[in-house]
Amino acid sequence: MRLSELFIKRPKMAVLLMLGIFIFGVIAYKLIAVSFLPSIEFPVINVTASMSGASPEVMASNVASPLEKQFADIEGIKSMSSSSSMGLTTVTLLFDLNKDIDIAAMDVQAAISRAHQNLPDLDAPPSYTKINPTDQPVIWITLTSDTMRMSDVYEVANNILSDNISMIQGVGEVLIYGSSEYAVRIQLDPAKLASMGIGLDDVVSAVEGASVNLPIGVLKGKYVSPLLKSNGQLFCAQEYADVVVKYENGQPVYIRDLGRAIDSTADEDVIVRVWGKDAICLAVKKQIGANTLEVVSRFYKKYDVIKKNIPAGIKMEIVHDQSVPVLNSIDDVKYTLVLAIALVVLVIYIFLRNLLGMLITAIAIPLTLVATFIVMFYYNFTLDMLSLLALTLAIGFVVDDAIVMLENIVRHLHMGKKPLQAAMEASSEIGFTIISMTLSLVVVFIPILFMSGVIGRILNEFAVTICATVLISGIITLTLTPMLCGHLLRQQTRLAQEGRVFRYIYGLYEWILQRALAYKWLTVFIGILMLAGSIISLSRIPKGFEPQGDLGFMQAFAVGREGVSAEEISKLSMQINDILMHNKYVKNTIVVSGYPAPNNCFFGILLKPYGKERKTSAEKVVAELQVLLNKLPGLWVFVNNPPLIPLGGKRTNSVYQYTLQSMDMEALAKYSEELNNKMRGLKELRGVNSNLSASTPQINIVIDRDKAGALGLTARDIELTLLNAYAGRRVVWIYNNTDTYRVIVEVLPRARDQKEDLKSLYVKSETTGKLVRLDSFCTFEEGTGYLTVNHTNQLPSVTVSFNTAPGVSLLEATEVVKKTAAEILPESITGSFQGMASEFEKSLVDLGLLLLLCIFVIYIILGILYEDFLHPVVIISGLPSATFGGLLMLIIFNRELDLFGFVGLILLIGIVMKNAIMVVNFAAKREEEGLAAAEAVYEGALIRFRPIMMTTVAASIGALPIALGLGAGGQARQPLGLIIVGGLIVSQFVTLFLTPVLYTCFARLKGVKKDHRTDK
Repeated sequence: MRLSELFIKRPKMAVLLMLGIFIFGVIAYKLIAVSFLPSIEFPVINVTASMSGASPEVMASNVASPLEKQFADIEGIKSMSSSSSMGLTTVTLLFDLNKDIDIAAMDVQAAISRAHQNLPDLDAPPSYTKINPTDQPVIWITLTSDTMRMSDVYEVANNILSDNISMIQGVGEVLIYGSSEYAVRIQLDPAKLASMGIGLDDVVSAVEGASVNLPIGVLKGKYVSPLLKSNGQLFCAQEYADVVVKYENGQPVYIRDLGRAIDSTADEDVIVRVWGKDAICLAVKKQIGANTLEVVSRFYKKYDVIKKNIPAGIKMEIVHDQSVPVLNSIDDVKYTLVLAIALVVLVIYIFLRNLLGMLITAIAIPLTLVATFIVMFYYNFTLDMLSLLALTLAIGFVVDDAIVMLENIVRHLHMGKKPLQAAMEASSEIGFTIISMTLSLVVVFIPILFMSGVIGRILNEFAVTICATVLISGIITLTLTPMLCGHLLRQQTRLAQEGRVFRYIYGLYEWILQRALAYKWLTVFIGILMLAGSIISLSRIPKGFEPQGDLGFMQAFAVGREGVSAEEISKLSMQINDILMHNKYVKNTIVVSGYPAPNNCFFGILLKPYGKERKTSAEKVVAELQVLLNKLPGLWVFVNNPPLIPLGGKRTNSVYQYTLQSMDMEALAKYSEELNNKMRGLKELRGVNSNLSASTPQINIVIDRDKAGALGLTARDIELTLLNAYAGRRVVWIYNNTDTYRVIVEVLPRARDQKEDLKSLYVKSETTGKLVRLDSFCTFEEGTGYLTVNHTNQLPSVTVSFNTAPGVSLLEATEVVKKTAAEILPESITGSFQGMASEFEKSLVDLGLLLLLCIFVIYIILGILYEDFLHPVVIISGLPSATFGGLLMLIIFNRELDLFGFVGLILLIGIVMKNAIMVVNFAAKREEEGLAAAEAVYEGALIRFRPIMMTTVAASIGALPIALGLGAGGQARQPLGLIIVGGLIVSQFVTLFLTPVLYTCFARLKGVKKDHRTDK
């Protein structure tokens, strides 16, 4: 080739060019961001609205539905779900991946504005936040204090720490969990109110009149214009306790005479604990595309300064640093990369037994890698598990082209040619083969580059990285390798052709090849068996989706009985925490009781680092803890190892989701509960639970309107009194320099803990001014109601979530769920998978079509290159054996065919084709020179035997560290390595014989057709 000739004639140019690439590649490597996974932005927006005291049904009908109707008109929404609980509605909008999150946010804000006229009087206008499910916090910080109120600690976290940390370059947002902001709670005694003839609304009016913060203007003097300021606003509980409600016989009646005013928090039921102590927890998230390690490093540089800004009574502690497991995982993959390089170089030397030849081929590895870093930096890729995995896999076939080039040049040297002449003629001869092999491997990934959806986003960086690596290695092989061979090799250069072991293997191959060509149909029959075996294996092998990682962080959800008190669920959470902390693999826990529902607890479980302190994988720790926690009475506990890439915006206790929808709420509740119970008995599933809570204790207050009317009472009087007594209503705001705080009116805790307390409540008539006891015109009926009301795409829904049992694939689990649902659900109820399970269902079709599309594209490219319809079939013929070998290896090691395994199958297609191309190219050229097809392919198979063996062994050895599952998270990568190693081992033996046989068969077919045309 002219390109090779140019570099051979100008060696200084080649050296300087490669030196420049190397230096710029090293610089690019230093600038590439480091992350665990590629930066994948899933456009998700959460909209929240609150209305104190409103039941879940009221929130769903009055708040969620009006918002959902407006959101439904927004373009690009993929799914919409809402959850309404006591006083709170959260709507989750999941947009198409191509939707710009900022444009989506503008559309959401406009929809909220349109819905405003149809919404009731909310505590505050609905607000939205942009979230990315894949963006996990990089730092977890806890604040505890033995001397300060938790509301004061929260204020420090919110107004000091959050602002300071947010200013650090690369920090996206800081989330705060735990005690909420400060609030004054005015708690009244119904008996005292009744004895003094005071209604709850009188107290509310007194508070509203006593604390105001109105603009009062400025004096307009002749010489001076002073500003006016008053002390109309009250700031603390003591001041509110002194508010006068009324005068009785000339004496003031203060709030303190009717109950008490206390310094408290806006939300008393959600409690965060660390090391068994009340705490505030801050989660620091990085910006999309930011370097995790750099963000954490900048945080630590400012950590001491930030710590000095907090009061001495607060203890600040970093409980989890996400950069540590990320760095460990990246280091493990880097170690795998270095080990693969060492093994491949060793294989080259063993085959060549020539140090100079080894160096000429091995130099392609570092040059290819650093040049790839330039491409990664240009495309703003991160140095993550997938990109490093692509580089590791590429090591095995980066040297393939260089080996083929070297072997062909040495063969020409043996013909008596001078080194420069041998380099020029050999590179010209083999150039087309190198291009064919390079393009054949690159085109395998072309369909992936154009894939849409989640799978496309996940694999895009991997595909681009490996394509860049292959193309660069091909260019280096056509330029640097022949130049080095021409100037460094000598005519007497010999490779390890005379070794006793190699001679034996070569002789054995020649003997078997002769018989394979003699018994063609037997060889073809074996190939057909491989095809059948690959089809059967592909259909029956357990299939998964996203591999499980190990980042040292797990989560658990505990669900208590419906209606359990906040105090009781807090006690239960500490029992669970004691079990967790006694586990030898658990380093620390973050406990949140009363979240995400009043009868729920959330546990962030921080594991000891994998390696020295923990040899057990996260999955095994999950199984161990699940067994222990299942023994707790009155609780359902679900322990999960979060997926590497969370999909979908809906939060559930287990990983996979099956959602039921119907307009009939009663039927939905009945059949979803039946399905939930049936699924719990299935051996394929674990952690089955439902987000339906329809058995929450409820007291229905039935108003006798005739009696109430006779007493001068309206329904509004009654419900407003109940609102003031039990809803925790905010009546005024406290404004200070840093934030705003609530003043809440309610009855004393001891006056609202049982049904009988309702009888002590009095309602004041606006017309008569008299107090009337509630039970004189109301009856109280005990029943059950909904703890939460859920919608999916505007329809009432119930989601049953589940995990797979050990050894059960996701495909088996989804099949058994669909079968069970079909047996139970009537036609009025529809069911569908959501989140991870939904994406898995789509991937089964998409990935299968992608595999067929890859083969089709390869056939087209090869057909164009060879100007032949049959040569591509010969080259592709080895794919079934490779597929069968790879799947067989997964079956032997009891692993699923997941996303990484599928990538391995695609890689196998390219590697196996490269071997076949070497034989077919040589045979086709010899056939053009007049040699018979059988003799040409026989000669080609023998001459290309060594480079084929070298490239196959090099690729297998390069993937071996991945197949062994070394390091933290190595189990997730293992299916990819197993498929490549197994596929190459099996396909090696089949391809070496099947390719020559099919070449001769098709050549004979061409001859028959040619003779037939000639006869005509």
